[in-house]
Amino acid sequence: MPLPIPLHGLRDSTSHAGTGFLVESGEKIWLVTCVHIVTGLKRTPKSAQYFYGGSLRAVENGLTICLIENGAQRFSAVEFAGTDSLADVMAIKLTSFEADELVSYGAYNLSTVVTPKVGDIVAATGFPGMGLTAINPSTLQGEITEIVGVSIKISVPSAPGYSGSALLSQSGLIGIVHGDVGEPPNLTNGLALSFEVIGPQLFV
Repeated sequence: MPLPIPLHGLRDSTSHAGTGFLVESGEKIWLVTCVHIVTGLKRTPKSAQYFYGGSLRAVENGLTICLIENGAQRFSAVEFAGTDSLADVMAIKLTSFEADELVSYGAYNLSTVVTPKVGDIVAATGFPGMGLTAINPSTLQGEITEIVGVSIKISVPSAPGYSGSALLSQSGLIGIVHGDVGEPPNLTNGLALSFEVIGPQLFV
């Protein structure tokens, strides 16, 4: 089973802790996490300006991946339907060097993405409460209570640090945890995004 990757999103001298994981298809490998880990915004407008100077750093080995290099955007993101904002997920296609640095975590094959269903028992493993150094991962477990388009609601609260965790059912990979219906400290129901809906635009 692939392992979660403890990450720091860095931009403008600020740092946000979260989780990431690897997805593979053929020779392509992506590091997947949430947009807000870099931007610090609950809703990030569809503009590259929010990512200039931004990077992701793997906490355990220090690998740093710049999101824009030589003016070129290295990550793919998806516009949230009906808005001028991005869905809270990004996928960075890794170089062979970067992939080798993270290979020990393992990767989910893109072919294992499954259709989410209300009532599915799901789990996500991430790093709630992580600061500057890595901590042991924690797992939340619950069931899917509602699905609206790309958005999935879970029966249990999420927590800061779970953002970027892979959401799994017994059948396979469903998507990515990105937040909660409530606001800290009044968290109520975790939220995730469905790869069945956005995967074709994300993993390119």
